[in-house]
Amino acid sequence: MTDENEKLNELEQKIEQFKKQDKKPIIPQSQSSSLAMRVVTDLISGLLVGGAIGYFLDEAFNSSPLFLVIFLIIGMAAGFANLYRSLEKDA
Repeated sequence: MTDENEKLNELEQKIEQFKKQDKKPIIPQSQSSSLAMRVVTDLISGLLVGGAIGYFLDEAFNSSPLFLVIFLIIGMAAGFANLYRSLEKDA
């Protein structure tokens, strides 16, 4: 019985120590919102630039959505590459 009480007391002490620890988030709140904005900006800018280039090339060569699709895919890949580089730099 005393052995169980000792284990219970040890467990309660560990729980109290754990509660007292100062837990900081992995990414501070101020940085998390700027990180989210950077993620959105990287992805959207790649798509917009790729889409614009593809649209104007389609207009110039009268080739329907061929260049638009190609450059949207390239823009998406560029957006993800920029996102990867910026997240790798922060880590």
